[in-house]
Amino acid sequence: MANKKKIKKILKRVAIAILLLLLAGFLFLAIYGVPKPPAISTQGVQRVPWSPLFESFSVLKQVAAWTYFGAWYPSERRMLIYASSRMTPQLHILSEPKGQPEKLIFFRNIPQVIRFNPDANKDYFVFSMDVDGDEDYQLYRFNLSDSTYHLFTDGSSTNEPGYFNREGDSFAYISSQYLGRETDIHIIDPVHPKSEKIIYRAKRDFRVEHFSPSGKQLLVSELISTDESRLHILDVNTGELKDLFPNETSKVTYGSAVWSKDGKSMYFVSDKDCDFLTLRCLNLSTGDIRPLTAHIPWDVEDCIQSPDGNYLALMINQDALFTLYILDIRSQKTWKVDNLSMGLVLDISFHPQRNEIGFTHICSSEGIGSVYSYDVDSRKLSRWMYKGSENADRLPPARVIHYPTFDKVNDKPRMIPGFVFDAAADFKGPRPVSIFLHGGPKDQMGPVNGPHIDYMRKEGFTVIAPNFRGSSGYGKTFAGLDDGYLREDCVKDIGALLDWISTQPDLDAQRVAVLGGSYGGYVALASLVYYSDRLRCGVDMFGISNFVTWLETIEDYGQDWLRTEFGDERDPEVRAFLESISPVNHVDKIKVPLLIFQGKNDKHIPVNESRQIVEEIRKQGGEVWYIEAANEGHGLMNPGNSLYVAAATFAFLKKHLLDKD
Repeated sequence: MANKKKIKKILKRVAIAILLLLLAGFLFLAIYGVPKPPAISTQGVQRVPWSPLFESFSVLKQVAAWTYFGAWYPSERRMLIYASSRMTPQLHILSEPKGQPEKLIFFRNIPQVIRFNPDANKDYFVFSMDVDGDEDYQLYRFNLSDSTYHLFTDGSSTNEPGYFNREGDSFAYISSQYLGRETDIHIIDPVHPKSEKIIYRAKRDFRVEHFSPSGKQLLVSELISTDESRLHILDVNTGELKDLFPNETSKVTYGSAVWSKDGKSMYFVSDKDCDFLTLRCLNLSTGDIRPLTAHIPWDVEDCIQSPDGNYLALMINQDALFTLYILDIRSQKTWKVDNLSMGLVLDISFHPQRNEIGFTHICSSEGIGSVYSYDVDSRKLSRWMYKGSENADRLPPARVIHYPTFDKVNDKPRMIPGFVFDAAADFKGPRPVSIFLHGGPKDQMGPVNGPHIDYMRKEGFTVIAPNFRGSSGYGKTFAGLDDGYLREDCVKDIGALLDWISTQPDLDAQRVAVLGGSYGGYVALASLVYYSDRLRCGVDMFGISNFVTWLETIEDYGQDWLRTEFGDERDPEVRAFLESISPVNHVDKIKVPLLIFQGKNDKHIPVNESRQIVEEIRKQGGEVWYIEAANEGHGLMNPGNSLYVAAATFAFLKKHLLDKD
């Protein structure tokens, strides 16, 4: 009996000790805020309260609802899709519309660019994958029979997958294995890695488009600059490269290109002699070219061909809305695929044996990706995978705006397009504004209520996403308005947006922030340089702070063709200009707080671009919150890092725009 009493006393004391430890832990966390993930280091970041972290779970919840199309199986009517598992996109098998997805295996990093072997008997697909955002993509063969995957590139180079030939015994891809550049063209049988051979050693940046129907030729594109490319036919056996348009003297951009079913013609997208990317048909025997989409005054972003060769599916960019069109090659008639809500159609792909297109659709109001298919013959639209959003009814849809900027076209003010994502309807009075700046520069913001935009709207912010000059989708003239010495004109477009905001009764012009990533990070920094007196704060996610140091340190990532967009820093006059417009050289004009995030493994914007401007702002006595992730590249992929950075960013914005600590 005495022993039992003694044991009870001991257990009671242990329980009290555990309770006290828990209380001490909770008290510690309450005082010091959200702890950093192991890979995160910070400078100047103030206490991150718990409330933004708990609120940012809704962001991850929305991310977890995303599904998007991966690839069709070669013979069966089923597909690989991406769906969330442990808060990261993972590959799942979906065997029927609205079926239950079955996860393949868990990948620590995200597999990308799925290419099934067209011979269903070979039962494998090829995919690419990097490590912690380093973008040194390797190629793997995934065996469906035993759910194992095997590396077939060297493990250290950078590789970009191309396509299989029709028989499935040759796979073409780009590799930097021998030259340290992403330009050599290789072919391989992935089951036999020793079969790998180089068929063309290039001096520029090339991409593999498609094998010819005979398998003897490859259609390849050569990227010369951001607004110029070439199309070639490469003989697989001899390595002879033939320019499809050898007499072309003007700058022309070529987009998607596919062989006709019989191999006698080629369908390709080009902006030759027009402002937009249009679809044309080239007769390979006569050289005659026929326009096919001249009646559609927008960019054709992608073009794929049905397995019977009778149809082309087109992804059309209509004022930042990506829509799906079908072209009947026999009748030359086109029609738009209706019954989809406003948003973006992406990842289009025909089933190898059916006239059925798989694709991702991102709903504008929900900001969530869903998987669909469209049967061209029956014109039937089927939803395969969808997870609804609890916020869709609470948040108003995006509004399209066009606001006047500083210069004129035909004696009228040039109008800059953009989208307004209004704050949730239950907030009253003029709302604080977050200006969201896309990357690129030849990129574009669409009307999609993404997770972070969703969170800000629910907290009472109105988000405005301008497609400032230099953005894609509005013609090559508009895209070129910020080239070279015109670089800062895009920043003037942000100044014009601030003018527009001041005229809107539902917006508070005294509480405005700028947020941008990559090239948008530069625009955010430059806006802070010029308009600090009109801004409360700014957020720069892996942005360019000095064009000279940036161009000098991205040798393996398109240095030559980026120089055609931004200027050649080796030229003394251009170098002086680039230094004069680089935000790091004008930090004394940044008078408001700034938050900067950077991935250490980023090869697009090297880590020093963020470190150097943080150092200069600190020398000036400015306020800067700096967050660096050792296991991230050009973005955020790790869920723990994403939660912390989101919580810190939301806390920063609430502090400076809502005056909440």
